[in-house]
Amino acid sequence: MRIEQLIYITEIAKTGSIANSAERLFVSSPGISLAISSLEEELGVKIFERSRTGLEPTELGKKLIARAQEILIHIEEFKNEAKYDSSKFEGQLSISTVPGICRTIIPKTLASINLKYPKVHLHVKEAHLTQVRKDVLNGDVDIGIIYSFPSSHEENQLLTTTHLTDTSMMVCFRKDSELANKDILYMEDLYNYPLVGSTN
Repeated sequence: MRIEQLIYITEIAKTGSIANSAERLFVSSPGISLAISSLEEELGVKIFERSRTGLEPTELGKKLIARAQEILIHIEEFKNEAKYDSSKFEGQLSISTVPGICRTIIPKTLASINLKYPKVHLHVKEAHLTQVRKDVLNGDVDIGIIYSFPSSHEENQLLTTTHLTDTSMMVCFRKDSELANKDILYMEDLYNYPLVGSTN
C-alpha cells in the first residue's frame, strides 16, 4: 500500500472519474487505474463499482475512503509539524572546506539550509585540505568538507567521517611535468601548482 493510492481513491470519490482525477493530479489515467486495481487486489475487496455516471464507491469502499482521508490529513499534519520545528532551530554552523567544494557544492547547499533553517547563521571558511583537517581537530569549526585523503591511524580515531557523494576528477598536465612521474596523485601534490578548474 502506498500513499499515492490513498490519494487516488479519495480524489476519485470526489470526481467520480479516473480521467478527471488524473487531470487534477497531473498523472496518467492508466497509472491511476493500475494503482487502484493493485490496492483492491492487495486488500481483497472492491473499492469502486462502475455506474452510468462513472465510478461509485462500494459500501465498504466508502468506509475505506473515509479512513484514507483521515490518514492523509495526519500525514499533512506530520509534514507541517516537521516544517514548524525546522524553523525553530537557532544557532551557528561553521564549515571549513577546500576551494573546489567551496565554489561548487557549498553555494547551493547553503541556500537550501538557509531556506529550511532561517535562524541558523552560517560561516564558511575556505582552506587547503590540511588546514581543514586542523580546523576540525582544533575545534575551530563544526564541520570539515574535503575530498578523500589518506590519514594516519591517530587522526582516524579523532575524526568521525561521513561519505557525502561520489564524483570523478581528472587532472591534466604535460608529459614532461614533475607530476607525470608520480604513480598516485593526492590533493596535497597539487598545492604548489597553478590550477585551472571547471565545474562542468
